[in-house]
Amino acid sequence: MGERRKFNPPFLRQWRKRAGLSQEQLAEMIGCSPALVSMIERGQRQYDQEFLEAAAEALDATPDMLLRIDPENPAFEEAAAAQLRRVPEADRARLLAMIDAFTSPPNGKPISAGKEPKKAPRRRRAG
Repeated sequence: MGERRKFNPPFLRQWRKRAGLSQEQLAEMIGCSPALVSMIERGQRQYDQEFLEAAAEALDATPDMLLRIDPENPAFEEAAAAQLRRVPEADRARLLAMIDAFTSPPNGKPISAGKEPKKAPRRRRAG
C-alpha cells in the first residue's frame, strides 16, 4: 500500500449515499471492512491510493472526483458539463452515444435529449 493521505470525509460518505450503498455494501465491493469505511468517512483513519481507486470504481467516480467534488453541491452538474466541454467537439457525439448506451433502460431504447421514459399505466384496484 502506498502513501497515506488525509481524506475529506464528507465526500466519501456523500458519494456512497448518492450511489445508494451502505457502508457494508461499499466495503464488500472494495474488499475491506465496514469499520475501515466508517473510520475513513469520519476522518479517524487515513486512506491509501489503493483504497481511493477501489472506492472510486465502486462509486462510478474517479479518485479526483472523490477528493474534490461534493456530489450534493449544485456545482457538481456544472463540473460534469465543464468536463464535457473539454472533449473535442468532433468526439462529443460519440461520447454522448456511449453515455446513452450505458444509461439506457433494459428495453434498449436510449433516453436521449432529456426525454423521460414513458411511465407504465397505473393498475386499477378491483373494487
